[in-house]
Amino acid sequence: FALAILWFLAAMNAVAMGSNVFSVDGVGIREVCIGVVAFALLLAAIPITRAMRSPEETRRRMLTSLAPRTRSEFAVFVALAILAGIAEESAYRGVAVWILTPVFGGSVPAMLLSAMAFSVAHAVQGGKTMAMIFGVAIVFHLLVYLTNTLVIAMVVHAVYDVVAAYAAGKLAKALEASAPTPAI
Repeated sequence: FALAILWFLAAMNAVAMGSNVFSVDGVGIREVCIGVVAFALLLAAIPITRAMRSPEETRRRMLTSLAPRTRSEFAVFVALAILAGIAEESAYRGVAVWILTPVFGGSVPAMLLSAMAFSVAHAVQGGKTMAMIFGVAIVFHLLVYLTNTLVIAMVVHAVYDVVAAYAAGKLAKALEASAPTPAI
């Protein structure tokens, strides 16, 4: 139900702004290439995020993370990633920008505030991750701005979440395998 409300509000945004952010009619090779570049930038953020943490901090976070470790967990995560891509792009790149643009007199302040809100929404992942997520949000805002559609951002977001979860799950399994067995 909440997703339907977000879609409706994002569609209202499109009508008010004179565009259809859910349209793929104008999507061509240029927009797909922009999506590929955005995806590459997001992938580059993964090792940067890991480098920001000590090995012990990485170990602690991975051992307690919700990263999928089994095939069934990964299948559930894929569905969750698709829904998150749709919902978060609708909310933060669609609805939030639509509401904040007239309030702050322009799309740039609206995008920055929306990126901050997106980062805060991920606070449970920690301060260092929040900083990286702010950068991720900026990439998504630029992607929507340059392609004039939420659809490419939704796809890139979902695929990125799946790839990041797969990488995190592999790391978590490796760390669990190397963890000392507690004495009984």
